[in-house]
Amino acid sequence: MLFLALQAKSMVVAMFVATTILGGDTEDKSVVNNNDVVVVFTHLNPPWAYKYCRGAEIDIVKAAFAQVGKKVRCQYRSYARLMRDFSHKKQMFTTSIVKVNLPLDVSLSAPFVHFIDVVASFKTEGDITIESLAGQRVVAYQHAANYLEKELAPVTQQMRLFRELPGRAEQLRLLAMGRVDYIIGDVNILKTLAKELFPKRTLHINLVLTQWDVRSATHDPELMALFNQGLEKIRRNGQFDQIRDQYHLVSQ
Repeated sequence: MLFLALQAKSMVVAMFVATTILGGDTEDKSVVNNNDVVVVFTHLNPPWAYKYCRGAEIDIVKAAFAQVGKKVRCQYRSYARLMRDFSHKKQMFTTSIVKVNLPLDVSLSAPFVHFIDVVASFKTEGDITIESLAGQRVVAYQHAANYLEKELAPVTQQMRLFRELPGRAEQLRLLAMGRVDYIIGDVNILKTLAKELFPKRTLHINLVLTQWDVRSATHDPELMALFNQGLEKIRRNGQFDQIRDQYHLVSQ
């Protein structure tokens, strides 16, 4: 019986650790759902979205809705499930989605999140060109070659290694161990995770590839009108910039 109890306890601990590290589907249940609450669906993506309904993007969404008298409850999904459920109209309000992935018949927020894909490294300081990646080992997020086809196509076949992997933390560990030379991803995500995982090392931004048009989205135009109204208010009163400064966001 003692063995079974210890085994069960180990399983619970393992499940907790897996959810914490890997970012499985989680939910913030701190707010009771009612007409004054907006259920916001998102995915774990520091510094934009952390657990427990916080992060740069989430804080902006909460502040904007607060201006129009609404509270926010967060539910977390993997990005793939986020996209699938949104397309099936199973989500009240979704943030954020790259605009190119969205159907035309949805209501979009005004732009307020900046995803900037860059090439970065721990070893190389200063700027490089895309041609400099020839002969190098490069790791990137999943489907990066599709999203960045225009930027990467001329050089992908000339790289010594090009891998697309889930989990940016694992990508950064490969970079830190010297198993790859460069990493491709959003500048704010990479810099945030690099500071958390390797606080004594400096992640150098070597090349800016593109800036994405990223939006919040909903199938409810009235709800989006309220959000955009609140977003404009926090831009004017300075709260928007305060949140961005709090998370040390790079905007260009």
